[in-house]
Amino acid sequence: MPTSLRSAESPHRSRSLRMLLPLLLVGVVGCEAPLDPGLQLAVAEGQVELRAVRGSTAPVVRSIPVTNSGGGRLGPVTCSASPAPWLTCAVTDGATVVLTADPSGLEASPAPVTVVVEAPGGSGSAQVRLVLEQPVLAVTPATLAFQAAEGAAQSVPASAQVTLANSGAGTTANLGTIACAPQPATARVTCAVNQGQGTLAVSVDPGGLGAGTYVFPLRVQAQHSAGAQTVTVTLAVAAAPRIGLSRQTVQFQSIRGGAAPAPQTVTVSNPGGGTLGAVSCPALPAAWLTCAVAGTTITLAVNPASLVTSPAPVLVPISAAGALNSPQSIEVGLTLQQPVLTLDANELAFTARVDSTFALPALDTVGVTNTGAGTVANLGTLTCTPPTGAPVTCGVNATTGALTVSVNPTGLPRGERSYPVQVSAAHSSVSRVFTVRLRVIAPPTLSFSPPALFPSATRGTAAPVVDTVLVINAGDGGLGAVSCPAAPAAWLACSVVGTDRLRIAANPAGLTATPTPVDIPVTADSAANSPRSLRVTFSILQPVLSASVSRVDFTSVAGSGTTAPASASVTLSNSGAGDLASLGALTCTVPGGAPVGCAVNAGTGVLTITVTPGALVAGTYVWVVTAAAPNASNGSRSITVVLTVT
Repeated sequence: MPTSLRSAESPHRSRSLRMLLPLLLVGVVGCEAPLDPGLQLAVAEGQVELRAVRGSTAPVVRSIPVTNSGGGRLGPVTCSASPAPWLTCAVTDGATVVLTADPSGLEASPAPVTVVVEAPGGSGSAQVRLVLEQPVLAVTPATLAFQAAEGAAQSVPASAQVTLANSGAGTTANLGTIACAPQPATARVTCAVNQGQGTLAVSVDPGGLGAGTYVFPLRVQAQHSAGAQTVTVTLAVAAAPRIGLSRQTVQFQSIRGGAAPAPQTVTVSNPGGGTLGAVSCPALPAAWLTCAVAGTTITLAVNPASLVTSPAPVLVPISAAGALNSPQSIEVGLTLQQPVLTLDANELAFTARVDSTFALPALDTVGVTNTGAGTVANLGTLTCTPPTGAPVTCGVNATTGALTVSVNPTGLPRGERSYPVQVSAAHSSVSRVFTVRLRVIAPPTLSFSPPALFPSATRGTAAPVVDTVLVINAGDGGLGAVSCPAAPAAWLACSVVGTDRLRIAANPAGLTATPTPVDIPVTADSAANSPRSLRVTFSILQPVLSASVSRVDFTSVAGSGTTAPASASVTLSNSGAGDLASLGALTCTVPGGAPVGCAVNAGTGVLTITVTPGALVAGTYVWVVTAAAPNASNGSRSITVVLTVT
């Protein structure tokens, strides 16, 4: 049977039949006559070579005749049923050895096996060798070339095909399962094996790769091929056009309220490959910023007129058709330097007289400077605002930039006043305040504190009542020398103490009633109202004599010479100004010839009254006792004495 023959039977069924054949042969031979002892067993092939292809599962069968080269008859021939795991032996027709090799699972030729063939009276052997021929994986082509533009999502070609073949023994099917994988592993290369068609499809992902040539070795391995093959995958990434900027930051400087700075330019280049398309940028990236393109030149200009502070930087997108990195940004910033309003004076002072319609100076100025960026002109329009209703007028000198200030004091009373004036500039972030002080003055004016005197004394006292009056200048300047008459009245004295005090002494001695008020003429050499009168009203306070009772009663028995009570007491007091002593010496009197007696205790004011009835007959008798005090405004008091004689 040819070595390439494939059994139509399944491997398991063929093997079972081969194992049964020797048994059948033995049974057949055993029915014959006994063997001749001169038997010489001869195997037709001492060296048997069987061939199979790795990966094949079909058994390889060889039939070898066994003969007798000696005398007698050849008896039953036998052999070991399984000389090796891959080899079986069976006998057919009594004298034919059938060798079957199973290449399943073998990767290389196994070691030769000696098969012993025996028959009664003799034996022989054959060396059996299984040559396992190797499939060899072949790939065509071994190099694949792809191209892509930088930034492209797909290569050209999108995929390529490699033919897989068996350049060794057997067919493509003998190669077994074929697998492929990039070495080293990468997800960028994709390969897929079509086992039935014997092809390998390969694709490359160029996404994210920069310009350059990239090599990806692809390892292709067949299950039954002795070695792997390498397909070299090459990807050439061509550089794409790119936007290059001569600078990516542009900074402008300007002064608030000043002119716009000069425009600035940025040049666009192509640091990549190919040709850069048309360049563009937004015409108005911000309200204060414009952008224009002429060819590859970008012109940026700013207009700070409406700005009061530095704006936030702006990213201006620069685009170009076909550019891989489009858009690119230019950061544009504008620093707006600030003018700072400053005044050269914080205060202006004016003076006016009461009832005047003008102040001095008639006009004063406050200088304005710019201590920030730029000049005074950069401050913009200046305004100065006095408080509402203030008598201050403030204006701006258009030529010098100074502030002119005047004050109208009409109707203002004497005193000092302050008016804060607010100053601001259109382009200054700070405002200033200066103070206008106006002092309205009056001529020296004579005044007194207190403005009048009201001394008082109790009638009957002799000590002068002394008061001090402060001489005050109710105007401005100095009063000069102050004087007053020494004795403006008989009971009144005036003198100057120091330079600004008057000593006024009112003497109550001899006065029994309040005198007429006196106006003391006081003079001051420089006072506009000199002389001025100081009125002194001297009150003489009056004691008033009072008695605790106005009547006392006595009783007597005619001829007894005594009364009941023996005496009566009346308390005298001062119910007016002062005390008991202020009344002066107290006295009492009785009618002439009356049997009545009286006495006054000056310390206590007790008036004791007694009656001497003598020979008075029965009846009612009435007498009046008079109590008197020299300083009492009412002079005296009468006490009625009633005596009833029974």
